[in-house]
Amino acid sequence: MDNSLLELKDAKMYYSVKVREKGKFFAEHKFVRAVDGVSFTVKKGTTLGIVGESGCGKSTVGKMIVKLLHPTSGSIYYEGKDIFTLTKEEDRQFKEKVQIIFQDPYSSLDPCFCVGRIIAEPMVGRGYTAEQQRNRVLGLMQEVGMKEDQYGRYPHEFSGGQRQRIGIARALALNPELVVCDEPVSALDVSIQAQVLNLMQQLRQKHHLTYVFISHNLSVVKYFCDEIVVMYLGNIVERAKKDELFRNYQHPYTEALLYAVPVPDPDVESMQNIIAGEVPSTMEEIQGCVFSSRCKFASKECREQRPALKEICPGHFVACHRR
Repeated sequence: MDNSLLELKDAKMYYSVKVREKGKFFAEHKFVRAVDGVSFTVKKGTTLGIVGESGCGKSTVGKMIVKLLHPTSGSIYYEGKDIFTLTKEEDRQFKEKVQIIFQDPYSSLDPCFCVGRIIAEPMVGRGYTAEQQRNRVLGLMQEVGMKEDQYGRYPHEFSGGQRQRIGIARALALNPELVVCDEPVSALDVSIQAQVLNLMQQLRQKHHLTYVFISHNLSVVKYFCDEIVVMYLGNIVERAKKDELFRNYQHPYTEALLYAVPVPDPDVESMQNIIAGEVPSTMEEIQGCVFSSRCKFASKECREQRPALKEICPGHFVACHRR
């Protein structure tokens, strides 16, 4: 039986920008290809990790899933329905079922609202009485490890880890099924990261949640996720189950990300020996493989022909001519 909860089909997100080149009077319209044809499926009760360096489009994918951005083309399906063609009532239900935890625990909380008001905000206008809201908020605060006497305090009175707990509680206010986690621990200290990740694992099991976990850190994704999607320059270059990807990675960019994970050993080869060059501009259309300009294995075929994302073994997909 198909238990797919979320499906992206060739989703693209282009931004129109004006660029004035040197020596020209008029500016030209160009497109930033933030996401350039992404397809994947998330099964109910699992955690999908999306990894890649800054600017690869992973956060843009997350924002499209929660309808903060409308894709330029392609489709996004939730429980088999296109989320951008829903009726008003279906859209209201969708926004209850799908929530997001933002990356920055400082800017994502309204400094004018107390903790209780912040967590209760999603419930406003949805039929909850004031008493029901307060009881629900206190229950969520207890679940994320906060005390009842912190109900009336304001965000500036908390540390980064505590603020992220507030953000997690707010995301759970309407009993969602899918939570998009946009680098939820990247702004936290390492010791606090572990606490927040453990909390999110416990909440996943307790509430039967499905996560889309966005990160640039493969070591965090290895601990937290079931399946991993590797993105580069708006494209998926590799996708596989967690154990398969770490045991049998195939794309040179995935290898580079693995070598970028800090290891307390001076003899371990650094990332500089694995990957070189600058990330190409997303405004320039690349004919061949998007990674060809930085790949040490790049051939003429790589520079002239875009490799398709092909299944090389059950559940393991890679976009590379060498494979």
